[in-house]
Amino acid sequence: MTAPSTPALYQILDPDLLELLTWDKGNNRGFSHWPSGDNNHLTYGLMTWLVMRALKVERFPWHPDSRAAKKPDVPQAAVLNGFLKTLMADPAKLDRICQEILTIKLHTWWYLRPQRTILLSRSISGDYAALLYNAHLAATQLELSHFWFPVDGLTSWGTGSYPNNSVVVKMEIDVDDIVWVGDIFQHAPGSSSAGESGEYVVMNRACDGRMKIPTRAVSLINSPPEFELKNFAYKHQAKAYLKQASTTLDAPAAIRF
Repeated sequence: MTAPSTPALYQILDPDLLELLTWDKGNNRGFSHWPSGDNNHLTYGLMTWLVMRALKVERFPWHPDSRAAKKPDVPQAAVLNGFLKTLMADPAKLDRICQEILTIKLHTWWYLRPQRTILLSRSISGDYAALLYNAHLAATQLELSHFWFPVDGLTSWGTGSYPNNSVVVKMEIDVDDIVWVGDIFQHAPGSSSAGESGEYVVMNRACDGRMKIPTRAVSLINSPPEFELKNFAYKHQAKAYLKQASTTLDAPAAIRF
């Protein structure tokens, strides 16, 4: 099904959450807004932690999330420490933020209803794209309808693909797994948007960090790709590759746009 064309707007109340999710400065703490590139591990890590806490989602031990596990650099660490000190001084603030995330998710559900699933795309590049596409080739060789693959706790999806990336995944996403849509937030006066228009942020609830990927959902954006395509002469080779590629124990996914 397709996404709706007219969003309802939600005004974020907590100033720190406002700064994390929109272009508004909020408390002007120094957060980079979501999304702001692959190197923004602080915002991704914090939002992953906050959303997982709000939705009561947990990972198994030693099944790390790559962005949540990536240590912030020195400037970001200072921003993080300031935020954590605020939470220590006002423990109820954390509960308020988590409750607002639940409210945002409910608002998103109302915005997307009556749809139960939405056809969304996620395009990727680099080593992760090579690993995913070759896993797709292995699953194809094994005649599997789907395969399981490491995906971070929060990922950005849309209705199209980025031509500069190598691989795209296009599949039906359960509306219940969409935490927010970039178009639903109230923007500041004089601004046309508060978030990334057309972005759908998806929660991976799996305890082992793997998502079920339909084999036919994976395709190349540009051919030939920038990476080497695996040639599996025998099914046992394809099976061995797929097993290794889908491992999440102490091997965080390296998702890249």
